[in-house]
Amino acid sequence: MFFIFAALALQLASSAEYKREAQSVAANGQVEPHHSYVRRESREKESLMHQEPEPVNTVVQRATEAVSTLTVKAGEDKTVGVWKDEEKEASLAMSLALLASIGFVLAVFCMVSSSNSHLKVSTWRVLVSSISLFSVVLIFMAAKKLWKVVVGTTESDEAKVVSDFFSFFRFLALLFAIPQLLKSRMDNENLKHCAQIAGVHLIGFAGADAFTDVLKQDAFNSSPYYYLCGVVGTAACLGVLTWGTTKLRRRSGESASGAEAAAPAAPAAPAEAPAAAAEAEETPLVSDAPASPWMQLVEKMEIQATGFVVGFLISMWVRFAVTGAVPGARYGRKVTGDDVSYLYGYAMFTAACAVGMEWAVIPHVNGREGQAVLKRAMRTVSESLWMALAWLVFYGSQWVLWHMTADESGTHHTAKLTASNGLALVGSAMVFVPMIAGQMMNSMRWMVWETFVSMAALILAFSWETAVYMAVQGSAESIEGDSEKKLVGMLNILSILAIILPGWYLYMLPLAREEPKAEEKEGAEGEKAEATKDTKDTKDTKVPEASEAS
Repeated sequence: MFFIFAALALQLASSAEYKREAQSVAANGQVEPHHSYVRRESREKESLMHQEPEPVNTVVQRATEAVSTLTVKAGEDKTVGVWKDEEKEASLAMSLALLASIGFVLAVFCMVSSSNSHLKVSTWRVLVSSISLFSVVLIFMAAKKLWKVVVGTTESDEAKVVSDFFSFFRFLALLFAIPQLLKSRMDNENLKHCAQIAGVHLIGFAGADAFTDVLKQDAFNSSPYYYLCGVVGTAACLGVLTWGTTKLRRRSGESASGAEAAAPAAPAAPAEAPAAAAEAEETPLVSDAPASPWMQLVEKMEIQATGFVVGFLISMWVRFAVTGAVPGARYGRKVTGDDVSYLYGYAMFTAACAVGMEWAVIPHVNGREGQAVLKRAMRTVSESLWMALAWLVFYGSQWVLWHMTADESGTHHTAKLTASNGLALVGSAMVFVPMIAGQMMNSMRWMVWETFVSMAALILAFSWETAVYMAVQGSAESIEGDSEKKLVGMLNILSILAIILPGWYLYMLPLAREEPKAEEKEGAEGEKAEATKDTKDTKDTKVPEASEAS
């Protein structure tokens, strides 16, 4: 930088001399030779010819001292001191990445090695669900990079229309294809469990991507109120669509049952697996007509996928209402403390609505006879509220870290890496610390609740996906060319999937299907039950002795 300033000063001096000579020529009307400039140039050449070159280390040391002196003298000059700031932020980001990785591994190892079956089973379920969602997001990310390579970085209007149409068609294809795939794999417990978990995430993320593209239109982006109308319309559209698929499955099931009734009786089927039986007991029938286990499972998947999509769109609307910027666009400013406060205020209101739906409205509706459509709608609303709460908690943590690291203009530089690694650490703590605290306080039943598993998986998966995305982007920075960078990023994503998915399917899925031990009791209730049992046993042993004495 010192040499650049010196060269700039020399150039300015030469320009001033040229200007002075040009003015004198214009005044005298004759051209004079540039004797002064030639004499100075000749003197510089003679001095350079007789000058001995300095050692390289001396030159480097002087340049370093000059830069340090400039940095100290600059004070608050950001253009000079930004190098040291970037270095500090990079060191902090590396430290957070190391802490997040080590803390995650140690916490998971301790939790899966615990003697408490509720904590162990809940940990495996959260890991299985979060890795499934994490892998789905990486698959969609790789597909988007491939599309950018094919189409180009700057999409035309026709390419955007084709992309929006393809995303909506992909959602419909997954919505109809995954239930059929699940139906053909009902006899294999591992494949059935895999299709159930990954199917919800595939349908949900594809739906969120498709309907987000729909809500990018100017009719919804002009105001948060219009965007809210779009979210409500999307929820109604999804409800009608899934209700229609349920009616089609019910009709096809009735026709199939009629054909089976006309056929000769078949031998009795073996007893249902304990996990499948427990799952069927936990999921009450929404429809009045009797349904097969496959229809119950598909209906449950559709409710969870719809809740994922609607919850995400609700969080998008909340961010739109808080910041005043269109979701997906750059805010152009730093996230303020008021933004974070308003976001957590919306999160608390969403949590209150979700608790009211779960413990007041749904039991009241389930107590009525019939009204299958109303029951399904209430369950969908409850699932949407819980997932919206998970999204808001995730975005709230992200905003806190952005508020702490970003500069005033909203740009991030190395702060993006710091915020993403910090988010992985914070997300892991938000999931694992309550589980460990619940085990210490003997409050464990909520750990295996499906809604908690879904919320914890969402927070954990997207927290680590943000950090991995920054790592994938950074691994391709040394590559020249946008297409080459995207290809390298896509290969890195595929390598990550090839490493984690075999262990997820072969080892984690069977452990996640286990049920916690029924004899484990909670807190004071369990201690009271044990004390009552011991007292009863003591009385039973003392009564015969008293009768013999009499």
